[in-house]
Amino acid sequence: MILWVSSSRIKSVYSGPLLATVTLLIFVGLALGAANVKVEGTDVDLKNNIRLDRRLRTLIANSNYSPEDRGVSSIKELAQTISVDKLAKSIKTLVAPDSQTKIAKRFNKIKGKGVESNVLLSDKFDGSASYVLLKVLKGEQAAADKAIFATLATHYGDAFLPHLLEAKRMGKHSIVSRLETIQRKNWMGDGKSVDDVYRILKLDEEGQNILKSPALSTWMSYASKLKEDPLNMLLLKLRAQYDDAVVLKMIAMSKDKSDDDTFRKLEGALMGKWRQDGKTADDVFRLLKLDEEGSDLLRNPLLKAWVSYAGGRLRADPYTHMISVLRQKKCQ
Repeated sequence: MILWVSSSRIKSVYSGPLLATVTLLIFVGLALGAANVKVEGTDVDLKNNIRLDRRLRTLIANSNYSPEDRGVSSIKELAQTISVDKLAKSIKTLVAPDSQTKIAKRFNKIKGKGVESNVLLSDKFDGSASYVLLKVLKGEQAAADKAIFATLATHYGDAFLPHLLEAKRMGKHSIVSRLETIQRKNWMGDGKSVDDVYRILKLDEEGQNILKSPALSTWMSYASKLKEDPLNMLLLKLRAQYDDAVVLKMIAMSKDKSDDDTFRKLEGALMGKWRQDGKTADDVFRLLKLDEEGSDLLRNPLLKAWVSYAGGRLRADPYTHMISVLRQKKCQ
């Protein structure tokens, strides 16, 4: 089967919706038994002036991939090159039709009636994933993951990434981790910056709940892949929005409810900034507004962090020093 599509000048944008659109065209073509689909238009201007047909020939000629693997890889390459609103020039021999049809039918059985139903959380999903791996693609794990990725992206469109993150939060770590890797490679291929992905994951909309977001570890992993310091970048973003007392409270609450070492390291990074700024124990005591707590001081979740910081800055016992500071304030 040959699909022929062309359109006007395009620009590179986020690849998720495009991936869904391309795959949907494939499935529609299969369902109609189309031997040839053609949409007329004008020439396209591809990123870096690389022609799409040349990219496809390179992919198809690569002997290291099976036909199924080449197909889903081609979809990914298209997603990195073409815009969502104007589908580009030439799609040739994109997938093995029989395999794609089998995969689509299998997942159609568990999709439910609407996109709001998260297939990844279905008790039938693991069985369907195994079917794709063992029965359709004969043990080719990479090809199976890409085919599943393409199929789910077709169904969900823009909602695919949130559903992926929801499944991650619910503990579907193995398959979700591999699908995330595919998405991360798409971002890297698109040249997405750490800030770009921060916005794509909508972490900038999380407010003070950002440390609870399942998307946070995805973003930090991406930052690490780009050789950035995710802890430092996160801290910069938090401090740009909130004062240090609020940031530390967010960290303290997350640290108490999770065994994730990330929050302890983030707290350490914040204290490191204080040390670089030459802040004394008294400075931080006031910075955290502990001097305003009165009788509620011992219940303040920030007190433990202050004691930890003060312990490295004072020769005296932090609690003894704290009492002295409070007495002085009372006498003023």
